[in-house]
Amino acid sequence: MRRTRILLSLFMLIALLGVGVTSAQAHAMLMSSIPAENATLTTSPAQVELFFSEAIDPNLSNTSVMDSSNKRVDSRDSHLDPADATHMIVSL
Repeated sequence: MRRTRILLSLFMLIALLGVGVTSAQAHAMLMSSIPAENATLTTSPAQVELFFSEAIDPNLSNTSVMDSSNKRVDSRDSHLDPADATHMIVSL
């Protein structure tokens, strides 16, 4: 009987500790872009804009734009919009 009570108490403690646990995402998700994904353009845009699900760290984030032959075509100047930490811009 005592062993059952101890096991039941232990189970209840574990269950209570798990009640407040929620999942967290470690990375921002790309929500949209300008130009839009898979867009067919007649002329090259001046820049590419990326919009993320949450603020991104400017010290840990950058982007590059590649052409169809896998050649880098951006100006290597990716940066966050000073007014919106979920918005990244890179010039072409």
